[in-house]
Amino acid sequence: MKALLNTNLIPLGLEFLSIEVAKKMFPLFFEGRESDAEGFLFVPKNFSSKELLRISEPSKYEIYLSKGSELSWVVQPIQEGAFELRAYLEEGASIKRASIVEQKGSIQLKTHYIVKKSARVLHIGWVEAVGKTQETIVATIEGEGAEVDLRGGWHLCERETIGVNVLVEHKSPYARSNQLFKGVVLESARSSFEGSIYVAKGAHKTESFQKNNNVVFDQAQAKTSPGIQVYHDDVKASHGATVAKPSKEDEFYLLSRGFDQQRAKELLIESFLGEIKGSLSTIVGELV
Repeated sequence: MKALLNTNLIPLGLEFLSIEVAKKMFPLFFEGRESDAEGFLFVPKNFSSKELLRISEPSKYEIYLSKGSELSWVVQPIQEGAFELRAYLEEGASIKRASIVEQKGSIQLKTHYIVKKSARVLHIGWVEAVGKTQETIVATIEGEGAEVDLRGGWHLCERETIGVNVLVEHKSPYARSNQLFKGVVLESARSSFEGSIYVAKGAHKTESFQKNNNVVFDQAQAKTSPGIQVYHDDVKASHGATVAKPSKEDEFYLLSRGFDQQRAKELLIESFLGEIKGSLSTIVGELV
C-alpha cells in the first residue's frame, strides 16, 4: 500500500490532493506526461509559513509552488525505502529542502526541481551512520534570475556506503547555481560523487560552480567525478574536487595543544563538516 501524507502535519493553507484529483484540477500541468506520484501538494500564491513540512516514511510526491510562495520541507526517514520529490517553482517561489538520514538500512533519495524566473532552491542533505544511501538531485533552471544552492555532507564508517549524483541544467540566462558537497569516510566506508553542470546555448551570464571535497581515514575510499558542459561563451563556471588524508600539520597542532589522538580526530572531522551542518541548521534548527 502506498504511504500517504499525514494531512495533520501539513502547514495550514496548503492543499494535499491525490494525483488523480490533481490531474483533473490542473490538466495543463500534467499535459503530455505521466505521473506515478502518490500525492500532489499545491502551494497557493504568496503562501508563507514558519512551519516545516516533515516526511518520515517512504513516499513519492509532486509539489507545485505558485508565484511568490515559500515552503520548507524536511525529510527524516524512520525506515528504509525510497523518498522521491518533484517540485515545480513558479516565478519568485522559494523552497528550502533538508534531509537528515540516520536510519540504518537502504535509503534512496531522488529530487527534481523545475525552477522558473527569480525562483530559489536551497537543498541541504546530511547522512550519518547508515547502511547504504543513494541520492540523485536534478535541478532544471528555466527562468532568468533563478538561483539554486545544493549542499550535502556525510560522515560514514564501518562498511557504510553513499552514492551522490547531481545534475544542474541551465536553460535560461542570468541564473546562478552552486554545488558544495563534503564527506568524511572512515574504516571500510565507501563514497562516490558524480556531479555535472550543463549550460545550454543561449544561457548567457550564467554563473555555476561545483565543489566536492573528501577526507579519507583508514582503509576507506572516496571517488569523485565532477563534470561540466558549456555551450555558451558568456558564462562563469567552474568545478573541482579533492580526496585527501587528514592534514598531518593540523593533527600535530591539536596534539601539541594537549588533545589526545581520538579527540584530535573528532575535532578535525567537526571542523571539516561544520560548514554543511551549520547551513543545515538554518532550515531544521533544533533537529541538528
